[in-house]
Amino acid sequence: MDSEYDITADELLSGAGGNNATKTEQAEKLILDLLADGKELASEDIEKAAADAGISARTVRAAKKNLDGRITSKRIGAAWYHALKK
Repeated sequence: MDSEYDITADELLSGAGGNNATKTEQAEKLILDLLADGKELASEDIEKAAADAGISARTVRAAKKNLDGRITSKRIGAAWYHALKK
C-alpha cells in the first residue's frame, strides 16, 4: 500500500511536520484557549471539551497543575471554576 505525505523522510524521522504535542500539552493549549478573553469556566465544562477532543480528565488535571501560575481557581458551591490570571 503506497501513500503520499506532505513531509520529507528526514522531517518524518526528526519528528517534524506532525503534531508532536503531548496530550498534556494539548490539554494545556485547550484550557488556555477556552479561558481566553476573560472567560471563567467550570472544571466539568473544561473536562467535557477535553473529552470531545479525546483528552482524558486525568490529563486535564495534570495540565491544570502545570498551568497553576497562569490560571486561578475558585470554588463556588460544589463546583470549581477556572480563569486566566490577570
